[in-house]
Amino acid sequence: MSTHHSIPELIDSTQFSAFQWRVFGLCFVVAILDGFDTQAI
Repeated sequence: MSTHHSIPELIDSTQFSAFQWRVFGLCFVVAILDGFDTQAI
């Protein structure tokens, strides 16, 4: 018998891992630096 899992429920039930926080932080820093570069030109 197969169990049915809902993707949104799976995402909501898990927490961010340390790797995901690092990736999020890196993307945030890149976006800030890109905006700074655009304003500096």
